[in-house]
Amino acid sequence: MILRFAQSVTDLAKPFLMKPFLYLVFCFLFVAGRASGQSDNSKNGHVQFTFVAGVQASNMKFGEDDVGRYKFAVGEKTPWELSFTTAIWVDIADPTKGQRVHFKTGLTFYNNKFCYQEDFVAGNLRYDFNVESVRLEVPLLIKIPLQASSGGFYLQGGTGINFHVKFEDNLSVYTLSSSTLSSEYTELQPNPLALNILFGGGYEFELGTQSLVADFLYGINPMLFKSGQGAPGTVQNSATIVVGLKL
Repeated sequence: MILRFAQSVTDLAKPFLMKPFLYLVFCFLFVAGRASGQSDNSKNGHVQFTFVAGVQASNMKFGEDDVGRYKFAVGEKTPWELSFTTAIWVDIADPTKGQRVHFKTGLTFYNNKFCYQEDFVAGNLRYDFNVESVRLEVPLLIKIPLQASSGGFYLQGGTGINFHVKFEDNLSVYTLSSSTLSSEYTELQPNPLALNILFGGGYEFELGTQSLVADFLYGINPMLFKSGQGAPGTVQNSATIVVGLKL
């Protein structure tokens, strides 16, 4: 039900989301350029930049719908895979005026690979399914520090607008007894834009006018493939841990 609803919303919103996504990227670059001259005022300034890198553990869960040649994976999950991620974030707030709620945005790079293999003994077949997904994400997060002073623990949540820059899929079907390739398919297409549900927290350790940041985000992205005949519904789950420097 969640998959079908999410796919329907995405299909309806696609014509309207592409331009806003590009506008967001341009606005981010514009704000970054304008704010770069203000970022050295103080650690409590209006805009602060954070540069982070780390690892992401992710997997992909297939939907419950029996979809054509992908029925071998109904309700199954791919193993958790580790990948590298990096990001630049902009933290917008004014703590000097008592604003405890921060707005956090930026650009995040993801590079995920998903692999799933299933043997269908009765049919003498082996299915080998692989997906590589490279994406950029514009996070739109609300960040709430748990103390009045700078530094310390914080909570965060919101969404991330994902844009695929590379997508490759492959389904290979082998004859199980002889391990010979029977057929091969490369037919799936990603949603051009997808909404990632994000929540988590982190800790900032002050170092003079700068801070070391340790950040955690859990993501649920139910829109990896385009909806339509022959495309399985999926949910991507991810846990991301990054560390970096806040200027």
